[in-house]
Parts: sequence; C-alpha cells; structure tokens
Amino acid sequence: KDLEEHAAKLLPTERQLLQKDAFLDRLEEHLSAIIDGAKISPFGSAVNGFWTPNSDVDICVRVPGASTRNTQIQVLRQISAELSKATTHHIEPRFGAQVPILHWAPLKPGMVSCDISV
Repeated sequence: KDLEEHAAKLLPTERQLLQKDAFLDRLEEHLSAIIDGAKISPFGSAVNGFWTPNSDVDICVRVPGASTRNTQIQVLRQISAELSKATTHHIEPRFGAQVPILHWAPLKPGMVSCDISV
C-alpha cells in the first residue's frame, strides 16, 4: 500500500498533463511561424506514460531539409535565438553531444523544461 501511495504522488495531475500539452502546442505554433515547415514530435517519457512533473520533455523538431549535423545545428541556433527572448527560461546549447540539442530550462520550479533536437 505504501508503494502505491508513493507511486500515486509521482504521477502528474490532469492539470499538469494539460499544461505540458498546451506548452507543446504553443511551442509548435511559435516555431512553425519562424521556421518553414517545422513540426514538433515529443518522444520518450512525454509520450510513453512515464513522464512526471519533474521530468523534462524530449522534443524533436522536424524541419524539411535539415538532415545533416550542420543544418541541424543551424536550425537549433535559430530556435535558440527565438527562445532566448523568453524571460522565464534559460537555454544551454549542447552542440557537442552525439545528438546536438538545446536544453531549455525554467528559471523557477514548476515550469516545463525540455531538450530540443532536430
């Protein structure tokens, strides 16, 4: 019983799930306005049921023609320039990683953080 109670505390509330989904919708709307053809695809715990309110959201931004590492990094730089306008989060480029990403983290707890790849 204790284990079930502990597990229940880790699960996101309906409100938190709605916030995550609204965040993803806003992000796709914003990115598609600045990058022609951009579509976001969340993956990992955000879609497999293991996401918790303390988890980040893994997002792949699909962009037509961004198939090489260099073009992916160029797109990530565009995304970084745009997202850096948000005063609620900070961006940490991780272009040296095997898969280049942007880590976008909130400045205060309780907001969604994400890792963005192309």
